[in-house]
Amino acid sequence: KEAAHQLGTPISSLYGWLQLLKDEYRYEESAINIANEIEKDIQRLRGVAERFGKIGSEPELKEMEIEPILEQA
Repeated sequence: KEAAHQLGTPISSLYGWLQLLKDEYRYEESAINIANEIEKDIQRLRGVAERFGKIGSEPELKEMEIEPILEQA
């Protein structure tokens, strides 16, 4: 979980700087295209950080009927 927190802080900072760049260069199409690609990468990093945060945590269990699952097998 510590790794997730350590990743989360700079990722949030990068996202903030990205928003400033998008505001500053909002009329330059090439800059916006680059910023959009950077934003996609930041979102992927956020997903990685979230998965790191789940390591070692209790799994989420839910009750369900087993018969439909067995019928599909």
